[in-house]
Amino acid sequence: DAALDVISKAFGKTQDVEGSISGAIQATYLVMQHVGGKMVCFQSSVPVTGEGKLRPKEDLASYNTEREYKLRKAEDPFFKRFGGECNRIQMCIDIFCCPPKFTDVASLSVFSSATGGQFYFYPAFFARKDGMKLKAEVTRNLTRETGWEAVMRVRMGKGLKCTNFHGHFMIRSNDLMALPTVDADKSMHVDIGYEDQLVPHQTTYLQCALLYTTSLGERRIRVHTAAIPVVSDIGELFKACDSCATGTVLAKLAAEKIRTTTIKETVHILNKKVIDILKEYRQLYSTHLHPHNKLILPETMKMLPLLMLCMQKSALLKSPNEVTTDERSNTIYQLLSMPFDNVMKFFYPKMYPLHDLNQIVMEKDDTVKLPQTLPLTLNSIKDSGIYLLDNGMACYIWIGRGISPQWLVDVFGLQNPTPQDLMNLQVGAALDNPTSKKVIGAVNSIRKGNMYYQQCFVVRQGDPAEAMILPWLVEDKFQTSYSYTNFLGFIHKGILTR
Repeated sequence: DAALDVISKAFGKTQDVEGSISGAIQATYLVMQHVGGKMVCFQSSVPVTGEGKLRPKEDLASYNTEREYKLRKAEDPFFKRFGGECNRIQMCIDIFCCPPKFTDVASLSVFSSATGGQFYFYPAFFARKDGMKLKAEVTRNLTRETGWEAVMRVRMGKGLKCTNFHGHFMIRSNDLMALPTVDADKSMHVDIGYEDQLVPHQTTYLQCALLYTTSLGERRIRVHTAAIPVVSDIGELFKACDSCATGTVLAKLAAEKIRTTTIKETVHILNKKVIDILKEYRQLYSTHLHPHNKLILPETMKMLPLLMLCMQKSALLKSPNEVTTDERSNTIYQLLSMPFDNVMKFFYPKMYPLHDLNQIVMEKDDTVKLPQTLPLTLNSIKDSGIYLLDNGMACYIWIGRGISPQWLVDVFGLQNPTPQDLMNLQVGAALDNPTSKKVIGAVNSIRKGNMYYQQCFVVRQGDPAEAMILPWLVEDKFQTSYSYTNFLGFIHKGILTR
């Protein structure tokens, strides 16, 4: 309190409105360097003075050139250098970034990624629209169970070794992950490679050990050990594959690759990996066992081509005309530590029909049983329907033009709202009627337990805001991208010509 009083007296009459995030973080570092801990930073303007000052980087002319990757990297080495120093003293930096315009997420997020922190991004922040989300995410950040001063190591059995590490931490002594804080909202990814030509046993082992301090000051170690069978037949390996886990790993690799190369090259690398995997499977079988013009997919990997298409339609790899540099940089940051379930929903959202209220069941324990999900295509949507689309970071209620205006009155209490009224609507508490309770209950059920507070945008068919939903119908052709059917044809052609 005394510090706040001093600041208000010293700078209360200043006319200088320029910001310097480096000064604030370095001052906090001096206070915390003896004890470590967590620093929460709220950034609402572009830092334009001091170390780490930023400048606009939105340059469409750089795309498809050798300069493109620089748009997605920290411009000043200060961010990585000082982030590493904060990691050394066990200081985590969480940043809530609420800019009115461009702010260079690629640079600011390095503070959080180097210290095991969290970066929250609210583009074009407007309190009426984003206030509830900001409050909910600050609350979760400060109240979730957290481990402190953590280190983690992954060990492999004979013949295997860890070759690379992906996530938000620093590496010490080749294979020790240093995490000033650790919590359930983050994940790590470790690449495993061969140390020798062959693994000498029929079973190998993987062990992950996490040493951390609880919020009560107890030093604990948590160890997970898994036995993994070793096979010599690649056909057996395909039977045990998990296409969703494979897609998640490829997404994280793409998020790292795009920092050093162009979007076009990253897409080419992803497509090549999928084609190589499926070509290897095709070669396991004699050509007389299947027609030459038929695409052969392993039963366990039928989702892989779809996930690759979804990845290319996401903010990670979209055209620069469809997504800003800040939004892409935020997507890169989030993907590198995003838990598996969130990655899957981000690339292939879940869409539920809400017009048949009998399919929404309110259980006695306050849980909600939702209807079966629908394929993400316009063919699944009817003018007389209402649909809830959940991508893990936000959700959307789409209302067909055949729905009575009374539905909006029953659910939200809105009489003849404008499109802007719907965009500013804060979907929270239900009204006292069965329709509202079931619809709002469905929204709150998908929010429950999520690391992100999902804003719910209500869109009527034909409103301008409908443009937010159409790109998530990933099985359809959108602008210059493939439809799912056409993408399968592209993959099949690649397999036959390689």
